[in-house]
Amino acid sequence: MFPYGSVLAAVLPPREYQAIATSTFLNPNQLTAITLVAVGHTLKSAAQTRGVKPTTLTSYLASAAHELGCPQRISLLVHRAYSHPDFPPTDAHRRPLSGSRRG
Repeated sequence: MFPYGSVLAAVLPPREYQAIATSTFLNPNQLTAITLVAVGHTLKSAAQTRGVKPTTLTSYLASAAHELGCPQRISLLVHRAYSHPDFPPTDAHRRPLSGSRRG
């Protein structure tokens, strides 16, 4: 069972949730953090949704950035994760990402 299922099930269509919940790409903390940011959460609201401190969420994103070999710019990290061939295919690949800065 995906450990943060209720968090992602609330923001993703069932097919997308299932793809992410069964993925072995990155770890559940990293996938959840990236997905929440990708669907429009700020770092603060994503952390609140996950029940962690913003610094903890930032560390999940930083470790994902390191694994993906990209600078820790949130928009680039989300794009790199969703573009990676091992990232679970979801409808988000067809949704434009917000151009606003996260903070």
